[in-house]
Amino acid sequence: MKDINEENIVFRGLSQDSTLFLIDDIPMYKTVNGSVNTQLIGLSSLSSVAINRGETSTLHGTAPMGGVITLTPRKPTQPFESDIKTMADPLSRSAGIYLGTLQDKTYITFSGDTLNSSGVELSNRFQPTAIEDGDKRLNSDTKHMLLDFKIGRVLDNGGEASIRLFRGTSTAGIPPYVYQDSTTPFLNYERVTDAMNSGLYLSYDAPRVNGWQWKGRAYGDKHTDTLLSYTDSTYSTLLFPASMYEDYRYGGLVMGEYQLNDTTRWGTRALVENNIHNHHDGSEPVRTFEAQTASLSTTLSTQFMSDLQGTLALGYERLTPTKTYQWTNPADPSKNELRSPISAPTWQVATLYTIDPKTALNFSVGSKVKIPSLNQFFPFIPWDNINTNLKPERSLAWDAAYERHFQKGLLRIGGFYYDISDKIAYDTVTSSNYNIDKVTIRGIELTSNMELNPYNRFILHYAYTDAQDNKGHLLDNTPPHRASISYQWELFRNWNVDTLINYSSRSTFHDGQSSAQHLNAYVTADMKLSYSKGTTTMIVGIRNITDSNYQSSWGYPQAGRTPYVALNWSYGAK
Repeated sequence: MKDINEENIVFRGLSQDSTLFLIDDIPMYKTVNGSVNTQLIGLSSLSSVAINRGETSTLHGTAPMGGVITLTPRKPTQPFESDIKTMADPLSRSAGIYLGTLQDKTYITFSGDTLNSSGVELSNRFQPTAIEDGDKRLNSDTKHMLLDFKIGRVLDNGGEASIRLFRGTSTAGIPPYVYQDSTTPFLNYERVTDAMNSGLYLSYDAPRVNGWQWKGRAYGDKHTDTLLSYTDSTYSTLLFPASMYEDYRYGGLVMGEYQLNDTTRWGTRALVENNIHNHHDGSEPVRTFEAQTASLSTTLSTQFMSDLQGTLALGYERLTPTKTYQWTNPADPSKNELRSPISAPTWQVATLYTIDPKTALNFSVGSKVKIPSLNQFFPFIPWDNINTNLKPERSLAWDAAYERHFQKGLLRIGGFYYDISDKIAYDTVTSSNYNIDKVTIRGIELTSNMELNPYNRFILHYAYTDAQDNKGHLLDNTPPHRASISYQWELFRNWNVDTLINYSSRSTFHDGQSSAQHLNAYVTADMKLSYSKGTTTMIVGIRNITDSNYQSSWGYPQAGRTPYVALNWSYGAK
């Protein structure tokens, strides 16, 4: 569930699919379009989220351009513990539950998250168009449920074995693009009427023996969804036959770590994964795409001096398409052409210099690569826009950061520079993917977290990003300036007021490869009042207090002023 103090993740001019999401060291499943389905992240089951911006990262196979987000599941520490969270606003209701038990050395966790929303209520300042003529964002209703079960046993000497099962189901409408000056109704009302995600993950951490520790992971996922397109908002007349997507992923990885001495550590990681995508649209035979991924990486970290630590990482990844079948067309045999394998070697050097116990400098330089997804090679709408010559993105990336800890605060200043060749972009007019010859992304980030006194805390985050291609076009959905200010005030004993202000400057979205649409700058303000007593917290809040009419992604107006209430209760958890 969303909390107004959650951290905003900025991808530095890169899309979410350029970031590696890990849970239990396993890469999260990516759908055929290359993006992680964030609905598979059950917030009730997590204990922490770590964001690696790049300057201290090591390789996980091919170095991810957007960094690494590591999700750590909760692990019980008591014979019984639980958490229950509920939230409601005028259009949606959500709930989450976590149950955990630890008996002897065996633990069991169960979590469930559910969301039921009838849509997104727009700002009263939104000017209705021929496409969007109501108070809610058209076709924006959604229902979702995720269940997660895990059982594990802690072994001696730091070992552990566990099995995790999860299943998520959802239905959702897909809102059409909304142009502020639109006069022509959008005739497609697309709906995902039945989506399912399920997975089985096995983990084994061997006990540490003579400086060695090995970890093994085996995993499998299944993802299906049915997409329907209607000609009217009554969902009575189909525009196309139903499209059903059926994806399978299974793989395994082995990680090893060896402590050479008190100052030097060596690690290695090997992964093999197979992806299968089947597409049904009422025609026979089924269109099928399959590919295998293999990656290998190694890291060496050492303490050169008491105040200087260095890491060298090397990686190699190879994507091998094993089956490509759309349909038999003698006039165009390229429709079934098997894409040749793509390989990507990468490297990275990172250093950490400790100036004093509270001050440090981080620096890294290296190559980063993003291999195209299956859907980028073979888009399915329209079916014939294949680009088997699509190249992987390659970048030389520099990251640096200065971090200073105070007795009651933190100051962090970071800088980054990416020089990207063959960046993959999507043309919304032709529904195809293409490579941009050259893109540069550079910027700075500032984070300040200060406790002014025992009753007041102030958090500031600012990011400047200059992202453009070799023709001077700004990259889509990348505002040059972003800022957030959070102020936390303990009003009375057990009573707290939290205020969050977000700012985003004007940004651009290219409609096709030439014309551009602009997203106006916007400011939003959220506020909540919470009362905590023991293990119970009650919350009353308002999102977007000023009822701003804005878009964070081109074509999709965001929610207007939204009041909400929430209740959190826990038992036994520390």
